[in-house]
Amino acid sequence: MNKLTSAIRKFLRPGDGESGSAAVEFGMIAPILLLITFAVLEFGLVLFEEHRATEATRRGARQGVIGASIADLATLAPATKIICKSVAGAVDCGGVTVTSAATFNTILADMQAILPDITAAHVNVVYSDSGLGAIASGGIKPFVTVSLNNYQHKFIALGVFPGMPAQITLPDFAATEVPGGWAP
Repeated sequence: MNKLTSAIRKFLRPGDGESGSAAVEFGMIAPILLLITFAVLEFGLVLFEEHRATEATRRGARQGVIGASIADLATLAPATKIICKSVAGAVDCGGVTVTSAATFNTILADMQAILPDITAAHVNVVYSDSGLGAIASGGIKPFVTVSLNNYQHKFIALGVFPGMPAQITLPDFAATEVPGGWAP
């Protein structure tokens, strides 16, 4: 037992001239380790937010095809697009008559159910000619594309470090559906 206790004491006792050097070395390395740890966590949060943005856009496109069209699609000519977006709190379709602003609000609400920070300014709904359908069967079936633009992720952990940005703009997301269940 004597040999064991003396070995433990020798192990726990700092060597000559080394008292406190481990604490100084740790103090020099700790900020770098902390930055790397927070960067890994923040990277995971950004990936999760990108996944949520993709799913929100997909859900918005699905709502766009099952709801009434936002714009008067009778004016949709071959090889053209109708872009609907929120301008100063109202839905604008670039001069085309807005037939259902409520559908835009429903699309936005469905997207906000997944990603609450989305605002109407982030969302565009585009109707474009798909070449599917016929006039006799109820008209042309347009592609409905919902896009999420200029959405920013605000850093939680990295923002506290000097020199790090407070936020990052995610890439634009888009999802396209066709009424009737066809997808491009």
